[in-house]
Amino acid sequence: MRNFLEVCQGEYHETLLLEGLIACYSKLTIEKLMDFCRNYVPRINNWAVCDTFATSIKIRKQDKEKFLEFALSFLPGFEFETRFALVILLSKYLTRENLDLIFDACNKAKGGYYVKMAVAWLLSFCFIEFPQETLQYLKNCSLDDWTYNKALQKIAESNKVDKNTKMQIKTLRRQNTTAAK
Repeated sequence: MRNFLEVCQGEYHETLLLEGLIACYSKLTIEKLMDFCRNYVPRINNWAVCDTFATSIKIRKQDKEKFLEFALSFLPGFEFETRFALVILLSKYLTRENLDLIFDACNKAKGGYYVKMAVAWLLSFCFIEFPQETLQYLKNCSLDDWTYNKALQKIAESNKVDKNTKMQIKTLRRQNTTAAK
């Protein structure tokens, strides 16, 4: 498998995805995984490859802190580099201890539609797990109106949020003055 990774530089959706998945399921050391990511993540050109790759990465317990710091180095970055960091936070680091770090990453994340959607998605999961902390963040955050309102929409669409909370969330909508670009 490693030989494939050395020669494969996927230019098509399927080969790019396959290359990422092979790396995820190979038993790479954390250093080799990070080296692979340094080359691979800037080549990601769509949300499906980004999200599949980020959620498929396996990180050993002893490497979690090191990989977290590495993933955050992609913020702020180009569209799918930023989305990669956000999806890593969602899939690997969604804990109470990391909430301030996650909220800070959401504030720092800049980009177009795919970054804004990743922020909204991440915040909706934060709300499901940690509603009070996330609600407090949302009341004081510096997110643009579109991303903020999309996060509220995602929260309200969740089956894990009760009707009364959904009604409360809908009252927090901002007048939409900025659009996703």
